[in-house]
Amino acid sequence: MEYSDKLYKQAQRTHRIVQNLLSFARQHKPERVAVQLNQILEDTLALRDYDLRLNNIRVHYDLAPICP
Repeated sequence: MEYSDKLYKQAQRTHRIVQNLLSFARQHKPERVAVQLNQILEDTLALRDYDLRLNNIRVHYDLAPICP
Protein backbone atom coordinates (compact mmCIF):
# COMPACT_ATOMS: atom_id res chain seq x y z
CA MET A 1 0.00 0.00 0.00
CA GLU A 2 2.84 2.39 0.87
CA TYR A 3 4.56 1.68 -2.44
CA SER A 4 1.40 2.36 -4.46
CA ASP A 5 0.85 5.61 -2.52
CA LYS A 6 4.39 6.77 -3.33
CA LEU A 7 3.92 5.78 -6.96
CA TYR A 8 0.67 7.75 -7.17
CA LYS A 9 2.21 10.87 -5.58
CA GLN A 10 5.19 10.76 -7.94
CA ALA A 11 2.90 10.34 -10.94
CA GLN A 12 0.94 13.42 -9.83
CA ARG A 13 4.19 15.35 -9.34
CA THR A 14 5.40 14.32 -12.81
CA HIS A 15 2.09 15.40 -14.32
CA ARG A 16 2.37 18.86 -12.70
CA ILE A 17 5.95 19.26 -13.89
CA VAL A 18 5.08 18.31 -17.48
CA GLN A 19 2.09 20.66 -17.48
CA ASN A 20 4.25 23.52 -16.18
CA LEU A 21 6.95 22.84 -18.79
CA LEU A 22 4.38 22.75 -21.59
CA SER A 23 2.87 26.00 -20.38
CA PHE A 24 6.31 27.60 -20.21
CA ALA A 25 7.23 26.40 -23.71
CA ARG A 26 4.18 27.91 -25.41
CA GLN A 27 4.82 31.17 -27.17
CA HIS A 28 2.60 34.02 -25.97
CA LYS A 29 2.50 37.68 -26.79
CA PRO A 30 3.51 39.70 -23.74
CA GLU A 31 0.50 41.12 -21.92
CA ARG A 32 -0.29 42.51 -18.51
CA VAL A 33 -2.84 40.52 -16.58
CA ALA A 34 -3.75 40.05 -12.96
CA VAL A 35 -2.13 36.95 -11.46
CA GLN A 36 -2.59 34.82 -8.38
CA LEU A 37 0.72 35.35 -6.60
CA ASN A 38 0.10 32.51 -4.14
CA GLN A 39 -0.43 30.06 -7.01
CA ILE A 40 2.76 31.22 -8.72
CA LEU A 41 4.74 30.68 -5.52
CA GLU A 42 3.23 27.23 -5.00
CA ASP A 43 3.95 26.21 -8.61
CA THR A 44 7.54 27.44 -8.32
CA LEU A 45 8.09 25.51 -5.11
CA ALA A 46 6.56 22.41 -6.72
CA LEU A 47 9.10 22.64 -9.55
CA ARG A 48 11.95 22.98 -7.07
CA ASP A 49 10.64 20.31 -4.69
CA TYR A 50 13.01 17.52 -5.74
CA ASP A 51 16.18 19.65 -5.54
CA LEU A 52 15.13 21.08 -2.19
CA ARG A 53 14.47 17.65 -0.70
CA LEU A 54 17.70 16.30 -2.19
CA ASN A 55 19.61 19.01 -0.30
CA ASN A 56 17.61 18.52 2.92
CA ILE A 57 15.94 21.91 2.58
CA ARG A 58 12.41 22.23 3.91
CA VAL A 59 10.35 25.25 2.97
CA HIS A 60 7.53 26.37 5.24
CA TYR A 61 5.34 29.12 3.93
CA ASP A 62 2.32 30.92 5.26
CA LEU A 63 0.69 32.75 2.40
CA ALA A 64 -1.93 35.45 2.79
CA PRO A 65 -5.33 34.26 1.54
CA ILE A 66 -5.67 37.33 -0.70
CA CYS A 67 -2.74 39.13 -2.28
CA PRO A 68 -3.16 42.33 -4.28
